[in-house]
Order: sequence, then structure tokens, then C-alpha cells
Amino acid sequence: MPRSKRTGRNAGWQVTDLVPLLTAFPLLIVAAASNADRLNPDAVAYLTLARHWRSGAWDLAISGYWGPLFSWLAALGMTMADDVMSAGRFAMVVSAMLFLAGGIALLRALQLPAEMRMAGGLSLLAAAVAWSVHIMTPDLLVSALLLMAVAAAIDPRWQKSVGRQLVAGAVFGLAYYAQGVALPLGFGLLVACAAWHALSTGAWREAALGAGRSLAVMLAVAAPWILALSAHYGTPTFSTSGTVNLAIAGPAYSEGGRFLGHPAFANFHAPREGRVTAWEEPTELPYTQWSPLANAESALHFLHVVRTNAEATVATLRAFDAFGIGLAALLLAPLAAGAGLRPWQAAIVPVAMVGAVYLPSLSLGETRYFLPAYPFLIAAAAGVAGRLPAGAAR
Repeated sequence: MPRSKRTGRNAGWQVTDLVPLLTAFPLLIVAAASNADRLNPDAVAYLTLARHWRSGAWDLAISGYWGPLFSWLAALGMTMADDVMSAGRFAMVVSAMLFLAGGIALLRALQLPAEMRMAGGLSLLAAAVAWSVHIMTPDLLVSALLLMAVAAAIDPRWQKSVGRQLVAGAVFGLAYYAQGVALPLGFGLLVACAAWHALSTGAWREAALGAGRSLAVMLAVAAPWILALSAHYGTPTFSTSGTVNLAIAGPAYSEGGRFLGHPAFANFHAPREGRVTAWEEPTELPYTQWSPLANAESALHFLHVVRTNAEATVATLRAFDAFGIGLAALLLAPLAAGAGLRPWQAAIVPVAMVGAVYLPSLSLGETRYFLPAYPFLIAAAAGVAGRLPAGAAR
């Protein structure tokens, strides 16, 4: 396929890009007020950790399982309202606004026409409002930061702009503070963006140097939290969620091929002094450890976990719209004919990375884990539609 024509510059944000953002804020406030008392187990953990951060109880606040950024936002909200639930709603409104901004920035960076960005922005607006009250977790927040970072890294100006390379790396590093999984996922997405620049321009050395700068900044931003966790646990640590999630995906927590879920919700336990619940720090709970390489039975169980998660992931991506158009477009995008390659044609790569990172865990295709994929599905659908004859595109 022919190489894309790179202009080296993008037009500024247009009114059509700003309409969803301007519309979102009042809708998010109304949604938050209408769901003020809606709570979930993860919210209890994050909000309690926010109180620990605010009170200076560092030993209770530091957790390798939960990223600190959402709790920091909630702690900021607590300075404006004594009600802990209002602080949580504040964090969700901020997360949703950032998610919408990141999604629109990505649609721009993927070089979609203005009218298609407008349609995509309205879809993202609906998703942001719905997920801001559906569940109180940092999934919108980490998705927002990953989307912003990819938007910066895939921009045609990234390869020749040291400033953009540093910004992309910094935002990838900040995403790690929202969820630990963002560190390996950010590394993969950064490499994928650099590979796109190298393939589309042929400037492999420039792309490699840019990736190196972005990666260095990402690790520099992430380093303080990695050092804090390593000191807290007494061993090199960037996250404990992978270890815990692999453990509960093991044979000890399944029955007849059916996963039983996290033991924190099946057993009585006494939280340590100062905690409301042991769920504030799941790392401290006892787990039955296992290894997929221990024996043939364990290997077969691991394959069952991966297959179950893969099937659930495909079903989740298919269900992002009523007819599965986004998933179909994602698969067809690389084959879409037209004058020059566009980055939306490679949208399947980041979506596959988001899916792959959760395959060994007990994700079961839970939709909130795949929120970063939604803007890429929209971009693929819009891009494919744009390559159709005028009537069919509409």
C-alpha cells in the first residue's frame, strides 16, 4: 500500500472538537448529583486510601495494587467538600472530562475529518457520562491519559519535535500512577507509535531516537512511585496487581471451569489496625500461588484462562455498538483502499495490546478494562466509512 503523505503539521482544534467538551460538563454535574450515593467495592478502597493520603498515614496509603492518582484526586476533592462521596464524584467528573478530551485528541491525531470527529466525539460524550456514574474506579482516568499520550506520540510532528516526545513520555508515565498496568501497556503503545512513524516515513533512526526520549521520560516520571513501592515492600516492585490477579486466576479459585472471583469477597477477614477493610490493600491477603509451568494440569488451566478471556474480550469489543460495526471496521481498516495510509488503519494494534495485557488475569472481558479501545473502534469505523462512496459513507 502507498505511504501516507505527511504534512508535518495539524490544524488547531475546531469548534466541532470543542462542542462535546462544552456539552459534557453540565451533563456530568447532573449525572453526579443524580447518583451521589452510588458505591462499589473498589470505590470504598480508593476513597479510604484518599483519607489516608490526606491524613498523612503513608504506611496505610501506599498500595501496590491500587494506583494512587485517583485517590489523590479524591483527596483534593475532600479539601473542597467534607463528604467523601462528593470527593469521589469530583474525581469521576475530572476523569470523564479528561477521557473525553483524550478521545477527541486521539481522533484528531488519527487524521479523521472534522465531521467524523464530531460524530465520534458525541459517542465518546455519551460513554464518558455513562461511565462517570456506572462505577467509581480509575478506568476512565487511566484511559484518558493513555489516549492523550498516544495522541501525542502518533502526531506527525512527534518524530521531529523533542518537546512532543517528552510530553508523550511524561503522560505515559503519569498514566502509570492511575493503574500499574499502564506501565507495560504504555511501553507497548509507545513502541507501536514509533514503528508507525518509521514505516510511514522510512526514517527509522529518527523514530528510534524519539522513542528512546519518550521512554526515558516515561520511566523518569514513573520512578518515584516505583521507588516508593520498592521501599514499602522491601523488594523491587512496580505493581502487585499482576501477581494477585494471576493468583486468583489459578486452579484454587475455580470450580468446574467457572471462576469463583476474589477471595476477599468470599472469606471473613480482619483488616489491620487503621483500615476499614482489607480490600484497601489486597496484597496483604493470603493467596494460593501457582505457576502455569508447574505441570501439565496448570498449563492447561492457564490456556483455559487465556481462551476464556480472549473470547470474552472479543464479545466485549463487539458489544461497544449495537451491530458490531466497530470491531468489523477494526479488522477491515488495514485493507481500506485510498490515497495513502492513515494511522487509523493500524488501530487494531493498540486494541490488541489492551486485550493482550489482560489475558493472563481474571478480566473476563469486563468492559471498563477496555475503555481505551473505544476511541480506536470509533476511529476505525469512521475511517472505513470515509473510504466508501459518498452515499454509503453517510
